[in-house]
Amino acid sequence: MASAGIVRAERIFLVASAAAIAVSAFGRYFLSSETAAGAAIMAARGGSLRGSGGRPSIPRGLLASYKAAFSYLARDRKAAAAAAANTLFYVYYLVGTNSSLYFTPFFADALGLGAPMAGAIGAVYAGGTLLAMLFLNPPIFRRFGPAKGALFGVVLNAAGFLPLLFVPKGAVLPAMAALGLASLGFGMLKSAIDAVLAVSFGDAAAASGDAAPSSALSAGEAARSGVYSAVNLVSSVLGMGAGALCGLLYGPMPRFIPAFSLAILAGISAAIGAAIGAAKGKARG
Repeated sequence: MASAGIVRAERIFLVASAAAIAVSAFGRYFLSSETAAGAAIMAARGGSLRGSGGRPSIPRGLLASYKAAFSYLARDRKAAAAAAANTLFYVYYLVGTNSSLYFTPFFADALGLGAPMAGAIGAVYAGGTLLAMLFLNPPIFRRFGPAKGALFGVVLNAAGFLPLLFVPKGAVLPAMAALGLASLGFGMLKSAIDAVLAVSFGDAAAASGDAAPSSALSAGEAARSGVYSAVNLVSSVLGMGAGALCGLLYGPMPRFIPAFSLAILAGISAAIGAAIGAAKGKARG
């Protein structure tokens, strides 16, 4: 970072990251296989999704998948709240984590830490994330469950971002301490938020890949792929809008980044709270 400069170093890291992600993508492609639930769903839908000439109709398949997803979410408040929390999280992922292109420049430029110290930002953030995933998540998730674990992660994230609104330029130790706290929260939230959505579909046997006839699949399992697709689509669209907004406001108001991140975290917290409340209502019913 010190020798190349922030922008050039960022480009080098992007190229290296692209290469690593490509290797990971090929590995996942060749080493993965379809679950029994997925195979059953595709077999059940296969006949009804064929267009003229007997060939699969992709638009018809997409429509059927989204129809099942939104129908399920309209009936299940817990799953709807979990999907909303997951959607907001992946917007936050593009704005308030080290995946944001504004993340390192904010610390290096807006907080005046400089290029050499900016080179340590990724290490601190990755270290805190790894620490949370190795040592905090297992006992907390076992005792409190993923939803409350996600709330703990939101609180730690917010506790890290709040000081960044007031830390003076050049204050290295407070800025790095806030970064470390936020990274612990991210390590908790990243694992928990995915788990909150994963357990919202109802059929543990199908979710684990145990063989089951298509008729035995729950409505949640039948809607699972459509829900994930919808969450990815909506979070991507919202993420593009959030990125554009950050680009417009970063220059005149650099601290908009942590303020906006705090606002998204508040939305995630509200959605998780709604999911917890819906789960309690369902248990009482």
